[in-house]
Amino acid sequence: MNNETISSENINKELAYLLGVYLGDGSISSVNVKYPNNFGFSLTSIDKDFVENILNCIKRIKPDCVAQVKKQSKISGYSKKEQIYWIIQVGFNNYAKFFIDETGNKHHIPFVIWNSSLTIKRWFIAGILDSDGWISYLTRKDNRKYCTIGLGQVEEGWIWEFKKLLESLGVKIYKPCIRKTKYGKVFVQFSINPTTFILNGLFFTIKRKQDKLKLFINVQRLDAAHPKG
Repeated sequence: MNNETISSENINKELAYLLGVYLGDGSISSVNVKYPNNFGFSLTSIDKDFVENILNCIKRIKPDCVAQVKKQSKISGYSKKEQIYWIIQVGFNNYAKFFIDETGNKHHIPFVIWNSSLTIKRWFIAGILDSDGWISYLTRKDNRKYCTIGLGQVEEGWIWEFKKLLESLGVKIYKPCIRKTKYGKVFVQFSINPTTFILNGLFFTIKRKQDKLKLFINVQRLDAAHPKG
């Protein structure tokens, strides 16, 4: 796909997903100080399937890509246990400017997303939440199961626009929590109502996260089929 002709009408799900990933934990930077105009895309994650999916999406928009997912192990400073990470580093010259410009250097939801189809918006949202969101499936003291989905970002970034995007689809957002970091930045965190998340066809592509969502869906179905009282 020629990035100069990308629009809300022709953007594909792979590119939309990558834009979401980039706004989250993805990074675009110069490959080498000797070649400041050569850019690369990189990301590190504990989820191998996430990084492999990113690479597959990149190969869809860059068929000549020959990059591979790399494995790295580090000793955690806190637990002193070995942690396995998966890394992707890909030359991104043809798309670097598009990604940086469309997001205002990671400060805004891309214009092409706001005006795209519902399917494209879902894939973009999945990219952000795979990269920067969380999901927990927990048990209360009364043995009732519940699910929480959420994310947080500095206020100067895209967090409020993302909240607006979710709400425009009918997703309920709980009251945001706002605090200052030790560096003086304002940090915004909010939770997403899981039922409205599901009803609007939203999802994770990371198996670890999607499995928790499936557990919640199954419990909801059981509760509906066998109401208490």
